[in-house]
Amino acid sequence: MQSQFVFEWTDEAFQQLDSIKKNISQTDRNYLLKLANLLESMQINPFKGIGKPEPLKHDYPSCWSRRITRKDRIIYRVERKSIIIISILGHYND
Repeated sequence: MQSQFVFEWTDEAFQQLDSIKKNISQTDRNYLLKLANLLESMQINPFKGIGKPEPLKHDYPSCWSRRITRKDRIIYRVERKSIIIISILGHYND
């Protein structure tokens, strides 16, 4: 049986998600579906799967990213059995 990770959201990431949900359009619905698929994949294995996972350097040591859209990345850090979601909008510091 595979172990599953628990998600923790930073205030910034939670505010980004809340903003998307408050102003939802069809594009945002697709965005949320893609995000849900990425989170599901990350919960099984945070280092492999969809969204082209890659380790980050420089401003985000010990963090990983996955592609949500051409513009947006989910940035996260893995600690023991937790995945900390740092950001879901923008491409690093955009």
